Amino acid sequence: RLKACGGLHPALFNLTSLRRLNREGLDFCGSQLPESGLERLTNLRVLMLESCNLSGSIPPSFTGLHSLQKINLFDNTLNGNISNLFSAHSFPHLRVLDLSYNMFEGTFPLGITQLKNLRVLNLRSTNLSGGIPNSIGNLSLLRELDLHGNRLSGGLPRELSNLIRLEYIGVSYNSLMGKLSACWNIFV
Repeated sequence: RLKACGGLHPALFNLTSLRRLNREGLDFCGSQLPESGLERLTNLRVLMLESCNLSGSIPPSFTGLHSLQKINLFDNTLNGNISNLFSAHSFPHLRVLDLSYNMFEGTFPLGITQLKNLRVLNLRSTNLSGGIPNSIGNLSLLRELDLHGNRLSGGLPRELSNLIRLEYIGVSYNSLMGKLSACWNIFV
């Protein structure tokens, strides 16, 4: 496995025409995402930093990547609260968001439910707590929803029935109550 123990090199942020950044599997040796620099990549559409041994929180400057359509940060040791990180203003074109297998804090990020173009949402094993918000039903284009293995509790919102394009839903290994069949009459 290749190592890059210093994290993302600052020279990378000079590539302002960059549209795709894929460092999948590169070992950053527990480095953190930089506090600044990423926001200069204004044309970036795809960010793939999965299984990179990244740690720390996702910096606020991350929200300056307005052109992103796909974010894959799964299988790292990222932490911190992501409740206010995602919004339609920050990520108006986002289609895929995979933050699975990280160690975040807090509740389900409400801003994610504003991401109208989202097709895939994977928050599997991210340590999220609280309930699934009713506004989850706003994600009308969603095809995959994976919330498996968190500390989510409460009832399954009836608004899940608004997700008519949904092909996969994973909610097991939480403390949720209710039946998915109650959300979709066609499965009763």
